Amino acid sequence: MIQYIIPSVDISLKLERRCPHCNRANGNIHSGISDRGISDIKVQSIAQRRMKCPWCKTSWTVRTEGISHGKQRSDRLIAIGVTLYMFGLSYRYREVSTFAFLQILQKHHRKGRSCSWSKG
Repeated sequence: MIQYIIPSVDISLKLERRCPHCNRANGNIHSGISDRGISDIKVQSIAQRRMKCPWCKTSWTVRTEGISHGKQRSDRLIAIGVTLYMFGLSYRYREVSTFAFLQILQKHHRKGRSCSWSKG
């Protein structure tokens, strides 16, 4: 059996005060908490906050877990998209309408082919 680990999106903001540039602690809060809209199946927005290092003057953004740097889609949505692609359900064939799908089913039915789904 294959098990898939789908990442989750955390809705609470964990304040990380360590500077990613000089690795010193005690970074200062540079802005208030702001909501940023994301693409996800369960969460519509996440909290984020800007921080600034008093020593090297570098500023960085603290985000919730489940969102990569510079991404609008959550890690969960990306993992689900990859999983669906592995199952053969890619966006390439989304142009097929319901009517066209029914026509394909009828064509296979007339030729005597089986159109059943199996859990293989």
